Amino acid sequence: YTELNPTNPTYKLTTGANRVDCARISALMGVLTKDYEQLLMAKDATESVLVYSTEGDGFYTDGSFIQHKDQYGLGATSYVGGYGNVFFAGVPTIASLLQGSPWEISSSKLQILKEFVDNALKPFIYNGIMLDMMRGRGISRSAEDAVGHTSLNAMMLIARIITDPVQKSEMYSFVKQMIQSDTSYDHMYNMRGVNLNQYPISLMNDLDRILNDPNIVPSAKQEYQKNLPMSDRAVHVGDNYLFGVAMFSTRITNFESMN
Repeated sequence: YTELNPTNPTYKLTTGANRVDCARISALMGVLTKDYEQLLMAKDATESVLVYSTEGDGFYTDGSFIQHKDQYGLGATSYVGGYGNVFFAGVPTIASLLQGSPWEISSSKLQILKEFVDNALKPFIYNGIMLDMMRGRGISRSAEDAVGHTSLNAMMLIARIITDPVQKSEMYSFVKQMIQSDTSYDHMYNMRGVNLNQYPISLMNDLDRILNDPNIVPSAKQEYQKNLPMSDRAVHVGDNYLFGVAMFSTRITNFESMN
């Protein structure tokens, strides 16, 4: 039988994006059942992952995001294009739900979320496409062209909870530039099949507004070199080209194979 929220003394503490998923469930359960303990658990769990990691799963100061550290006795996987999307969509969903309540996510934690976007997400989306070497086992799945646009949808959710107007404007400009630069993918058309469990219908209105607002200027293309020693990755973006190197070591696996 299935027991609602059973007590399990042998539970394993979730980490990274998996912890965000669990926090979202707790937040929704708390609202539906008026269980304030669940809401507090959701707040605490969400804020616990909005920190820089020094070991294990999570975000590192070099821009790495890794998941599944030592889950199978192996190294971790570079995953901002997989579990990272779950993380970036889940946190603003929880923050929006708890906003204005005694359990709202602190502004200092939301600022760290913005730092994660700038340092660990934006550098790995090129012309609207998420780099395959950031997707782990997700490269075996279909609809690879949609992954980067999923990241952009998550950024739009984050923009909703950012209070600094300059930061909000910068995020809108980046999203607009990425959508317009990917001529092979119709973002608005493909929003018809979006997962409503993660992205509200109103997100389409937000996207339509920024894409058609002449006052929101697309970001200028940047040239940069990004080295990520903690996830064995390196990316160089030049004038109209990108070159990426994916490596492995005792820290990072060469591949992950599951569902």
